[in-house]
Amino acid sequence: MYGFSPAARLIVAGTGPLLPRLRRRATRLGLDGRVIFAGHVPEAEKVEYYNLADLLLFPSAMEGFGLVVAEAMSCELPVIVSNRGSLPELVVDGDGGLVCDPTDRDGFVRATLQLLSDPLLRRKLGDANRARVDRLFRWDVCAAATARIYEDVLAEWRRRPARTGIPA
Repeated sequence: MYGFSPAARLIVAGTGPLLPRLRRRATRLGLDGRVIFAGHVPEAEKVEYYNLADLLLFPSAMEGFGLVVAEAMSCELPVIVSNRGSLPELVVDGDGGLVCDPTDRDGFVRATLQLLSDPLLRRKLGDANRARVDRLFRWDVCAAATARIYEDVLAEWRRRPARTGIPA
């Protein structure tokens, strides 16, 4: 159904309480050398990891904004994320990546195999992600949007009729 290189590798970046269990499971499944545990990746090295990757798989069910996802998108990576938290606002399903239910392991597997087997789709989604980040999520864009909100609130407050006898 899907064709991709048998040389494909999964790099697990980060640390946490599940890491020893994940290492044991990879060994038990005979995936030593196919699953690489990078541990903590310093900020200065993150872009190098993104630039070496074919996609970012981010199945977190409890994510706020998803800075890691936005960073990967900025590096033109297609992403596969969960449909929880703010991730569906960050990633447009089918446009810059694929959005899956975090309880649907098979859905994540299908999405991963789909992207691994289709380099043209990966490029299309990665390009769309870079454009989306540039348009919506750059610091200067976010700061300007925040400033506009403050300006609108202040303008609305100034238009209020003056009320006597009520402390401001």
